[in-house]
Amino acid sequence: MRPFPELLLAGAILASPGPAMAHQADVTGVWCADDDSGVLFVDPDGIGLGEHTVCDVDRSLEGLAEYSAELSCSSFYYDGAKMIEAFSRTIDLEIRLLDDGRLSLSIDNETEPSLWRRCK
Repeated sequence: MRPFPELLLAGAILASPGPAMAHQADVTGVWCADDDSGVLFVDPDGIGLGEHTVCDVDRSLEGLAEYSAELSCSSFYYDGAKMIEAFSRTIDLEIRLLDDGRLSLSIDNETEPSLWRRCK
C-alpha cells in the first residue's frame, strides 16, 4: 500500500522551512505526536490524520487557536493505478493550541487528549 500522494505533498510543502512556518500562533502546520506515534497535517481547509485519512472542515483553520466540529473523514489507499476510498466515517474532533506551543487533539471525546508538537 502506498501513501496518499496529495496528502504527503501537502505535508512536504507545510514542512518546508520558511518565514511562514516560524512559530505560528494557530493550529495549522505539521504536528508530530509527543510519543512519535504519528503525524497530523492541519491545513487551512482540511485535516490529515496519518498518511491515508483526510477530513473536511467547515471553515478555514488559518488563524484559529482552537477548533471543534463533527467532521466527515475518509481513508484512502493507492492500488497501483488509482486512489481507492477504503471507508468514511464521522468523528467529533477538537484541537487546541496550548500555551507551551503544543497541540491538544481529542477524537470522539477521548478522556485523555493526545499531545502533539510541531515537526522539525
